[in-house]
Amino acid sequence: MAAAIHQLIAAGHPPSSVWQYTPRQIAAFAAIDARRLDLAMARSIVAARAAHHGKDDSVKKLLKELSGA
Repeated sequence: MAAAIHQLIAAGHPPSSVWQYTPRQIAAFAAIDARRLDLAMARSIVAARAAHHGKDDSVKKLLKELSGA
C-alpha cells in the first residue's frame, strides 16, 4: 500500500488527496498510472530502436508522431 501511495504522489496526486483515497481508489489509480508508465516505456523502446536502426527520415517521422507535432 505504501508503494502505491508513493507512486500516486510521484505521479502528481496531491498528498492530502491521496491520504483521503479509499484502498480501492489507491489500487485503481495506481493501476492506471502503471499502465501509463508501461506505455511510456514502450514508446521509449520503440524510439531507441528506431534511432539505433532507422534512417534519418524514419527517426524524424517517429519523433514527430511521438511529440504530437
